[in-house]
Amino acid sequence: MSIYLPKNDTVFIHIPKTGGTSILRWMQENFEDHEKRGLKHLDYKKYEEEFGTPTHHFACVRNPYSRLLSWFHYMGEQAHSRLYAVHNGTLAQAQPWDKYAWRAYKRGFKVWVREAAHNPTDKIWSSYIMQNQVDWYNIDTVDFVLKTETLNEDFKQVQDWLGCDAPLGHLNKSNHGYYRDQYDYEMKLVVQKYFEKDLDTFKYVF
Repeated sequence: MSIYLPKNDTVFIHIPKTGGTSILRWMQENFEDHEKRGLKHLDYKKYEEEFGTPTHHFACVRNPYSRLLSWFHYMGEQAHSRLYAVHNGTLAQAQPWDKYAWRAYKRGFKVWVREAAHNPTDKIWSSYIMQNQVDWYNIDTVDFVLKTETLNEDFKQVQDWLGCDAPLGHLNKSNHGYYRDQYDYEMKLVVQKYFEKDLDTFKYVF
C-alpha cells in the first residue's frame, strides 16, 4: 500500500523491510486527506501506471545485509503464524508458499542465503526482496531517499517539507541480533552479487 497526500500531490513508496510501516502510520495519523493506494508494496513504476505521475515522491532504504536478515525472519514468522492459525481453526487457509517458507526458516538463515545463490527464483526469495531498492523509485525525480539507519534524523526533512513536526514512531521493529554476526564469507558474496546496485548507490558496506 502507498499513502498519497492530495494537497501536496505526494506519495510515499513503501519498500519492504525499511521502516516504512512507521512512515505510513505517521502519514495516516497526521493528514486527514490521506489516501491508501494500491498493494502493500507498490514500486514507483507500477504506481505511475495505476495512478498517474505524482509531483512528489519519497522512499526509505536500508543496508541490504540487515534488510535481508529482517526479511528472512519476517517471512518465517508470518508463515508460522498463518499455519498455526489454520491448525487452530482461526484461519481458513494459509498462503500457498507458507509451508515452504516455514521449512526454509527452520533450516536457518545461512542455508536460506546459500540456496538463493544457486536458485534465487524458485520460491527461495520473494520478488519483493530480489528487486534492488534503487529500482523501487524514480531516481531522476525522487525528492527524498531516507535511510533506516538514520531514519529519525533523515525524517526531519520530510516533517519540515510537509509542515508537520509530529514525532515518528517505530512500528514492526525486529530484534534478531546484529546482522554482522549472522554472515559468513560466502553469504556476503551472495549479497554483493544480487544487491550490487544498492551497495554502490547508497554506499553501504558490511
